[in-house]
Amino acid sequence: MEYAYEPLPQSYHTRVLELHPALDPNSALRGNFRNVNLDGDPFYDAISYTWGAPDFTEEVFIGEEFRMPITENLRDALIRFRHPTEIRSIWADAICIDQKNDEEKSKQIPSMKDIYRCASSVLVWLGKLPVADACLREISLLSQRKMTPTTASHMEKISSALNRLVSIPWFSRRWVIQEIVTNPCVTFFSRTNSVSWLRTLQLLRLVPKEQSSPPILHLHSLREVWETYNPINPPDSKERESETTSILRLLSLFDGTDCADARDRIYALVGVASDVVFDNTEAQGTGGKIPICIDYTQNVDQVYKDFAMAVVNAGRSSSYVRLLIETNRRSNDSHTEEWTSWVPDWRLPILRFEIGANDMLPLGGEFFSDCSRDFKIPRTQFTGEIVDTISAPYPTDADKPTKLAWLRSIFTSINERHTAYQTHLPMNPKQTAYLWRILGSLFTLWPQIDFGCSGFNPHGDEPAVFNTVETNNVRNMLENYSLFTIGH
Repeated sequence: MEYAYEPLPQSYHTRVLELHPALDPNSALRGNFRNVNLDGDPFYDAISYTWGAPDFTEEVFIGEEFRMPITENLRDALIRFRHPTEIRSIWADAICIDQKNDEEKSKQIPSMKDIYRCASSVLVWLGKLPVADACLREISLLSQRKMTPTTASHMEKISSALNRLVSIPWFSRRWVIQEIVTNPCVTFFSRTNSVSWLRTLQLLRLVPKEQSSPPILHLHSLREVWETYNPINPPDSKERESETTSILRLLSLFDGTDCADARDRIYALVGVASDVVFDNTEAQGTGGKIPICIDYTQNVDQVYKDFAMAVVNAGRSSSYVRLLIETNRRSNDSHTEEWTSWVPDWRLPILRFEIGANDMLPLGGEFFSDCSRDFKIPRTQFTGEIVDTISAPYPTDADKPTKLAWLRSIFTSINERHTAYQTHLPMNPKQTAYLWRILGSLFTLWPQIDFGCSGFNPHGDEPAVFNTVETNNVRNMLENYSLFTIGH
């Protein structure tokens, strides 16, 4: 007989599975559900895992007569974490939330951050893959070695191990972000090995972000958000902490992660966003936070439109400018006229990138000067003063000489702006050299732009030597004088 869920007492409660012990790992999975108050009864472990294909071929017995269908991967996780002699309280979303009840899901999902935060520990199940076993063993061994000084061969082994770790499917799942970043006690498990998240961070800190591959950059992003929620030292400022976990930044930072339901591209991240509230009534007097209502009865288009409207109505100019930037970064002309043009479609991949450390690079103050807005679906109207324009689109399919000519035009434009803002004083030779170097180094960050050299010299192909201080100086100059968008 299939199990029928009983309603939870209230929103800040959840149910956990009391998993019965078994000496034989092949024994059937058995247990009972118990309701817990997250405020006063947080004695359970939370599992983070991938659902995999929706094939519910396995089962767990609830009580004496009920059977609950589960996936093979969840069965493997429960067997891995089952104690041989003691009951273990486990929370797993697929069985502890009634997945057929949209109303319960809408109430439980806003609490998932607290469910994982309050857990005694988070158990990350990477699956029975051989690569997971080998990778965790290698990370454990590397982290036990003396950290400094590191040799080139040691660094190569660390990078290789971390790259292989991120290749495991668990890291591509969007929901796992909020499942690990709020808890200080996180451990990765495979079939035979385990290693703590803290030991993984030990190795990760040895790999500078500027030298990291895209997979390792993803780990750095997870580390950055995790350290916001689990600070070893107090943050420099509350504002910086808030910016690190703003919802629009999280959506951009973890754009490459996947989820089965397109609505979850937003819903899976709102729990760890610092500028979001879940109840519309709480939005009053909260300093412009964005009210989000988790509602699985709405279709994807409506969820994205409601989210965009909530961002705009929160009243922060930087947020709705960021919203327009995200729309531009993803736009591929695939939508029909029915789609609201200023609303980002978060299902689309990022196609364009900005040069500069910040997303919005103002010219002499706010991006919009004395700008009023009237956001209405399906049209948006801006009135105000145009303070600048974006020009010189990147020549996507051009040959190398045309790309070089495009870079020279960018250089000329920046030089002219610098001269105008610095009382007709052109850039000195040192600034000129730095600018060419930063332009070249920026382009090497994107694999779709290949100039055939590690650095870029406008008059030849000799590799340039980059200096971090010089690069930061010219990067600041780029931010002060220009905003350029690169697409492919």
